[in-house]
Amino acid sequence: MKKIFLWGYWAKNFGDDLFLKVYLDQMKEANINTYILTEKKYKKFYEEMGVKVVSKDSFIYKLSYKILTMCRKPELYFWLVNKRSLFVLLGGSLFAENKGTLAEQKQFLNLDYATTKAEKSFVIGSNFGPYIHEKFKKEYEALFGEMEDVVFRDKMSYELFNKTLKNVRYAPDIAFEGRWEENKKSSNSIVISVINVEHRQELATHKEIYEKGIADICLYHIHRNEKVFLLSLCEQEGDILACQRIYEMLNQQDKRFIEMINYNSIDRTIELLASAKKIYATRFHALMMALYFHKNVVPIIYNEKGINAIESYCRSLKWFSIENFNEDTLLQMMKIDQTAELELPDSKQFQGLLKYCRIGWCDNDI
Repeated sequence: MKKIFLWGYWAKNFGDDLFLKVYLDQMKEANINTYILTEKKYKKFYEEMGVKVVSKDSFIYKLSYKILTMCRKPELYFWLVNKRSLFVLLGGSLFAENKGTLAEQKQFLNLDYATTKAEKSFVIGSNFGPYIHEKFKKEYEALFGEMEDVVFRDKMSYELFNKTLKNVRYAPDIAFEGRWEENKKSSNSIVISVINVEHRQELATHKEIYEKGIADICLYHIHRNEKVFLLSLCEQEGDILACQRIYEMLNQQDKRFIEMINYNSIDRTIELLASAKKIYATRFHALMMALYFHKNVVPIIYNEKGINAIESYCRSLKWFSIENFNEDTLLQMMKIDQTAELELPDSKQFQGLLKYCRIGWCDNDI
């Protein structure tokens, strides 16, 4: 059977899992086994979605990792890629220069090796950066040049490479390719997507004002008899811890109108977002789903990928940054009533992969 090896962030993060769900929907008619690399604690979750799991924290994998790293070789998962398989880099912020030199070198070694080994390689749904050094960009430019199809989700990333690479395309975020059903039930709920900023070097100093600001937003809506959901979309990155700290800022009376939701199901999370009266979107894909469902949305931006997406999809949308939380901006957020006028071409993130699977791969059963 044909094999596709996906590389991305597989740690029960709503945005990436959304990508995976759309990928599986797009590929469901193909006779293909899809493999991902994740931890054992997520094995059941992802297997139930329909992929095969390689556990990077198994004894054998950890032992091989030490040996291969000492020899400056790619890690085991990437050795599994061969000339009869495809290698797909699926995810959002995959190419950011913020992991530290050793981690970035290791990542590039892995990706370069798998790209060279695979029959064909693809990038789907990503943005590029942020980056600091031109050398970082140039290395990835050479890597992308070896691939069959490279699709970026924002215009800025596309414009970094489109003059030198003919295989680079722009298509809106994968979330817009999903077939999500809008919840027609009337709802008086407010959904607030929260992130944990305390471990983000560039944002840690804003932790207190951000979390206190979110608590004030909760109180504003509670006092208007609206149900508030504090939404954690990535437990691995501490979203639920931030939700808990905000929840504890409220008194017992007000807590009765607050519910904390820790992401555990794509369908239930989408249903929550689809039925919301208003969405305060800190997580990127809370924003994307708010745009998809044409919700009253308040984008709370924590890095440039959010700004680039708004510039690409809905330039007139008013947004706020965590760094600028204060009484005036909070008041604006609470009173704002806006839906986006989307500027979206048809999203064709998977066009290159699907074409190759249907034409170039269809008679080559492996």
